[in-house]
Amino acid sequence: MKPISGYLTLIASIACIFGGIVCLVKGAGKGDSSNAGLLFLGILLIFSAIFLFKGIMVVNPNHARVCTFFGKYVGTVKPMDCCG
Repeated sequence: MKPISGYLTLIASIACIFGGIVCLVKGAGKGDSSNAGLLFLGILLIFSAIFLFKGIMVVNPNHARVCTFFGKYVGTVKPMDCCG
């Protein structure tokens, strides 16, 4: 398996955390039920950030990781060779 860089996923998950916090603060600020959509969006963004954070993995040199999808073997991830 050829992995891709996780920096985009890291940036997206941090943006989801901050966006979720902003939506929760704005939605809970007035105390009425007119901002229920913002509260729902904030919770959804935080759960999606948790899901994205679970996909980030570190593979140290001379180690490998096995990837599974619903219990079936998909492939092995090895560290990328940066020097050649």
